[in-house]
Amino acid sequence: MAAALDVPVLGLPRLVDTVIVGNGPSALLLSYILHGHIPHYKGQHFDPVIHGVAASLDDLLEAPEQLAPGSDLLNHLRSSSAYPQGELPVNALIDTLIRPKGDWDADYESCVEWRYEPRRAVKHLVLGEAASPGGQWAQRDSFGTTKWDVEALSNAEQLQLPGYTFAEHFAKQDRELPDPDGRCRLSRRDVADYYAAYPEAVGIADCVHTSIKAHCITRQGGLFSIGVVGVLCRHLVLASGVWSINVGLSTELSKVAEMLRAQESQQSCSADASEGSLRKRMRVLSDLTNVVDSSDTKMVPIPRTASNVLSNGLPDAASTMEPLKRSASIALSEGVPFAALPVRRPSAARRRATSIAAEPEEAALLVIGSGFTAADVINTAPPGRSIVHIFNWGDRENTLKTCDNDEYPEYARLYRLMKLEYDCSQHTPMTPSYYKRCKVRENAKGASAGPSRDWSVTYEGFANAKVLGEQCSVPGHIHDSDETKVNGKAVRIRISTASGLIVERVIGAIEFAGGRRGSVGYLSASLRRELFMQAIGKPFPDGGDATTIDRYTLRAQARRDLQIMPFAFIVGSLTGDTLVRFALGSCFNAAHKIMNRPPPPTGIHDLRDGISLCLRCMQERAEYETKVWRRSGCWTGAALPHPLGESPCVSLSA
Repeated sequence: MAAALDVPVLGLPRLVDTVIVGNGPSALLLSYILHGHIPHYKGQHFDPVIHGVAASLDDLLEAPEQLAPGSDLLNHLRSSSAYPQGELPVNALIDTLIRPKGDWDADYESCVEWRYEPRRAVKHLVLGEAASPGGQWAQRDSFGTTKWDVEALSNAEQLQLPGYTFAEHFAKQDRELPDPDGRCRLSRRDVADYYAAYPEAVGIADCVHTSIKAHCITRQGGLFSIGVVGVLCRHLVLASGVWSINVGLSTELSKVAEMLRAQESQQSCSADASEGSLRKRMRVLSDLTNVVDSSDTKMVPIPRTASNVLSNGLPDAASTMEPLKRSASIALSEGVPFAALPVRRPSAARRRATSIAAEPEEAALLVIGSGFTAADVINTAPPGRSIVHIFNWGDRENTLKTCDNDEYPEYARLYRLMKLEYDCSQHTPMTPSYYKRCKVRENAKGASAGPSRDWSVTYEGFANAKVLGEQCSVPGHIHDSDETKVNGKAVRIRISTASGLIVERVIGAIEFAGGRRGSVGYLSASLRRELFMQAIGKPFPDGGDATTIDRYTLRAQARRDLQIMPFAFIVGSLTGDTLVRFALGSCFNAAHKIMNRPPPPTGIHDLRDGISLCLRCMQERAEYETKVWRRSGCWTGAALPHPLGESPCVSLSA
């Protein structure tokens, strides 16, 4: 058994202090801190209460400890309109220290400075499923709705991490940031590139590992065992986020999508056959041009008239022969050998333009979803294409409502249109003419927000509606189904509206953006049960799925304590605060408790026996500390006497 412990798996160490699951922004930030980069207060915060508390601390990693229930600082944050009330107090506190007045003053100066203190570094690993650092920023979702050129919601200065700015990143690429202060929205592609470059730029790449899907995480004694890589650790940090899994299509929509894919495949085969026929004609023309010896040729262009050009822009072989013969006779009468100009295939752009002009109007795009991803799909669709939008409008406030019309006009405009459709679905007294005027007014309001689109004609929304029925099993044929019919290149669907009406629409494509969820399926069943019992008081969330969670699942526990289980922490969007700028507080909290826990014992004998002794001592201490944590209900991180007395060991970091 001892020999197996010495064999590293995938080049990873067998024993570390901390494992972080996930490689998104919060995981990268926590790794930066655990490498020994410590935040300190440098003064000048505008709020005297926060200034007094921060100035009394040795470093700002202690700041979360000042927010105990009933503390003056906590009451101050909750009662002041200068700080966001929807986020966790610890996240709001760290955010205002890093960017005081940042939401309304562009010339703010941060109250935080970072100092490198290597003696405080903690041995750790970052294990992420994404192929490059950045988590969901670096991944394309399974439905293909990821829009890489859509602007991020947050400004660049709210997305950047300490130690490396977007301005520095752009300078390395010989580019210039649109706003030197970072108060500009960048594309998702630019943000993903920044996070991918971050570990190398700040010197933490040695601990950040990509393309590793953690699973089978269990407790082994008092330690955590990462089964997929065979690593043992004292602390576990969950930074996997709540965006890793797409919500699936319903049965009806899955059938519609399958039919559209089948039709697309059939049309592709037909296009390939047509392309083969055109190539055959090209070879006939080529044979004709090679009849005459062209050692000293004169290139005579073939006239392109309406009679010898097909609708797809390519010449017709039969109708081209006569002008070819005339050109030959003219050249031969002058005593000059000739060769007809080779017939060139039109460019891809020309073929597309010709094809679009020749094809009938494209069927509507069906978009399903009520959040930012659905909004991005709608806003980036061709301006002339009709949109059929099905969305939920429930008790929870729609995320688009918070978008200011000046900063996010494209999202604010769509929110107003969705609200208009919702009001109509609730039988709000509204004449058709008034309804049309409301949509026309939105055209004027959104003139500066993206491509020009006539929203009164091309957009149709259905609040709290659903798609009905079964789909035709043979694409391209009419089916006698009562619910759905197929007509050539599109699918006719029936939609049940919130008011009970049944309407029919013809659609040519589906973009599903029904939301994302997170998963803790990488935890063992016993750990998941422990997590949910601690967080929500039952073995699994509502709905019967024991692995899937959303931003609200662990929110109540996050307000009580970010240490979700003994020596296991949640950071980032798992806490319920989904913006990158509000991930710092949870990372400060986890780093403080990890760094201040008594160091583990490590054997001083030979390597093999030393590791065995180390694991035994660590497990004994961890089991003892876990029992104390459970009895007290909340672990404080204070040093405890070892149950077996002091052992002849040194710190793991040594």
